[in-house]
Amino acid sequence: MALTKLVDDVSRSRLKTQQTGQRDLFHGFSLPRLIVVDVEENGMICRRRRLPRETPCRLIDAYLKRKPKVSRKTRDVGLEDALARALPFATSPDMTLGEALDAAAAFEQATAAAV
Repeated sequence: MALTKLVDDVSRSRLKTQQTGQRDLFHGFSLPRLIVVDVEENGMICRRRRLPRETPCRLIDAYLKRKPKVSRKTRDVGLEDALARALPFATSPDMTLGEALDAAAAFEQATAAAV
């Protein structure tokens, strides 16, 4: 786990210096590469690493509620902002963050085209 954190920190510093346009991939939000969420498997709750865009919004919400605001890192703030943006467009509890953000972007494009 510590090695993963070190590699993540190094890769983030490289991204900041090399590619500032990378954030547009996630609709302007700075998301962590992986998050650890609680998943129920065979009646037991297990912690699994997931990509934020492929994680259901309800699991991301539980992940953020599990961590006190004081101990959250800056990347979790971006995740919290992305979730707040995506939740109004999530049509089901199992809709992923990526699908909800895509729906939000499609809504913005449709309203911009209508004007």
